[in-house]
Amino acid sequence: MPLGELAMIDTVLQQLKSLDPEERKKAIVTLGRLRNKIALKELESIYRNDPDPDLRALALKVGRYIVQESQSTSPIRGTVTEPDFLPDTSPWDIALSQMDAVPRGRQRVSLPQQLLRRHVGLAALLMLIGAILFILFLLHRIF
Repeated sequence: MPLGELAMIDTVLQQLKSLDPEERKKAIVTLGRLRNKIALKELESIYRNDPDPDLRALALKVGRYIVQESQSTSPIRGTVTEPDFLPDTSPWDIALSQMDAVPRGRQRVSLPQQLLRRHVGLAALLMLIGAILFILFLLHRIF
């Protein structure tokens, strides 16, 4: 592991001790993006001891993600893709989320919503086919 990455991890681990929950959240997300197993012990400590339940849940998810992704890589690029639960903490996203202009992160569509969308689309297609057949039937009766 390069020395630069170790120094960055040390900096992020120090950020986990901040009193500001947003700083701790940024540190947890950064550790998830780095995907380094060194962070697992600190993430476990956050999961067990942090006063913020949202940060405890995020630390658990990031820890599971690091363990899972350290065992597998993408066959295309040799890297892993980032999960949806890791919010983007770029300055633009933070500024926009504070203005409530844009929701944070990507939102997943649940399976029932996907099925509903699929069935509504199928129903619309069947109605269109029915309308076309009805018009053809009427034209056939007229001529």
